[in-house]
Amino acid sequence: MRNVELAVIGAGPGGYQAALLAAASGIETLLIEKQYLGGVCLNWGCIPTKYFLNQSEKYLQIKKSRNFGLKENSLNLDYKLLKKEKDLLVKSLRDGIKFLLDKRGVDLIFKEAEVLSSSRILIKDGDSSEEIEAGNIIVATGSRPKPLKGIEFDNKRAFSSDTILDLDYIPKSITIIGAGVIGVEFASHFSRLGSEVSLIEAMDSILPNVERELSKVIESRLIKQGVKMYSSSEVVDLKKREESIELNLSSGDRLSSQIVLVAASREPNVEVLDNTGVDLKNKFVTVRSNTESSLKNLYAIGDLIGGSMLAHSASYGAHVAVSNIAGIKKELDYSSIPNCIYTDPEIAYIGLKEREAKERGFKVKIAKFPFKALGKARAVSKTEGFVKIIADESSKVILGAGLAGSSVTELITELTMAIKFKIPYSELIDVVHPHPTLSEAIGEALAILNDKAIHYI
Repeated sequence: MRNVELAVIGAGPGGYQAALLAAASGIETLLIEKQYLGGVCLNWGCIPTKYFLNQSEKYLQIKKSRNFGLKENSLNLDYKLLKKEKDLLVKSLRDGIKFLLDKRGVDLIFKEAEVLSSSRILIKDGDSSEEIEAGNIIVATGSRPKPLKGIEFDNKRAFSSDTILDLDYIPKSITIIGAGVIGVEFASHFSRLGSEVSLIEAMDSILPNVERELSKVIESRLIKQGVKMYSSSEVVDLKKREESIELNLSSGDRLSSQIVLVAASREPNVEVLDNTGVDLKNKFVTVRSNTESSLKNLYAIGDLIGGSMLAHSASYGAHVAVSNIAGIKKELDYSSIPNCIYTDPEIAYIGLKEREAKERGFKVKIAKFPFKALGKARAVSKTEGFVKIIADESSKVILGAGLAGSSVTELITELTMAIKFKIPYSELIDVVHPHPTLSEAIGEALAILNDKAIHYI
């Protein structure tokens, strides 16, 4: 039986970073992955979707270029070429991860794993198998698209958020079930390319977990792009035809489209732990603040534990888990994890929403600055949206923030640091923001908080 100090199962952003961090700390590390380095984020999530969103945004800008005096003779988009370029990008980044793992001395094997106990792992490759004894185990097996009852992913008419990325043509029409982050981003992408898009959401508005004033910015843009919204609606039944798929909704509406994308939710890949007896809650692994599960020396991070199913949450969990294994106490705290939505305009938010802050009894003070009042935003025609900061007037700390607008997924980091380290907004007003930049919107919102606004009344 092979013995290692640490075995990491799953090579997504949580798993491979855990392996790199552990190896850098001098811990003998084995990384086990059954398919691809990079996990969902690199292969079917963050990277390929942002590549496609960037390309469709450029395409739309070129189509609109005649409004700025430019003329076009023809504009044909080769979607097969886009898919090929996406695949090359993903492979290049996977190769980069492999390079880092090799340089750090991480032992990498591509096999399927099953955890037998808090110290034993069975790895399988076809008919052969081998047991591994590990001093500590980190499980980072991620999640997968959750199917809806009655809808089978055949990747011809019905697609998951994973398989839709293998599409090599622009659909004439697409119905997207689920208007959360994934659904809204794909609605934005395909509507830019000219597809007829229908967006179905069971709740009463799109992006139900986002403050309504933020989601309204995106809703307005999607409607302008021709997206048809069906809120408070669920699929009652559907029929697949040779050239289309037909759906009946609980609202009474009947839809027909070339393809359907199910983007309703995801579920954890927890089967690797089926024989351990580890504590679960709603299929997610229950962990202590140090990411250790109910079994000693068995840690779980990322999508597997729920709470914040984001790539950077998994990476953060890797830091917490490895630190504790190395003897440095750290606790997992998702309260200052930023959330980003890569539509146009973008959305980013963190911490408490205004309603939540009031419900918790804080003396809430709100500062809101619109991008249309900013010189740089006007200069580059990116005036949609605003920066909103939610603060506690008693302690002078920032409780949360919501941003809608161009590049706000980059701007949110400044407020993430302020919330994480509880920096009083009375001190943050002294931070100088370069001019002209979109980041000045944060500086202006901070000035409003401090009752020293000069550019917005």
